[in-house]
Amino acid sequence: MTGKKTGSGLGARMAATPAVSAVAAGFAAATEGEGLGVPDKSEAAAKAEVVALNIRLPKALHRTLREIAFKDETSINAILIQAAEAWLAKSR
Repeated sequence: MTGKKTGSGLGARMAATPAVSAVAAGFAAATEGEGLGVPDKSEAAAKAEVVALNIRLPKALHRTLREIAFKDETSINAILIQAAEAWLAKSR
């Protein structure tokens, strides 16, 4: 035995799960070439560097943000960036 664990744990489930969901793959196929305003890699590289930040949120707030992000087809990260920018603009 090599000492490598196998079984039905999270790692095994993750390995069995496709990297892209069928919904995401369908959305990508349906919107391919529609010019969604997604910057190409050269534009993305020209933007400012980003920093990873871990925050703690109450469960209810996280749930609400997750629901809004899903409904608006965006991410919690994008919502929080927009909220932080609006707060900074207002407080200056």
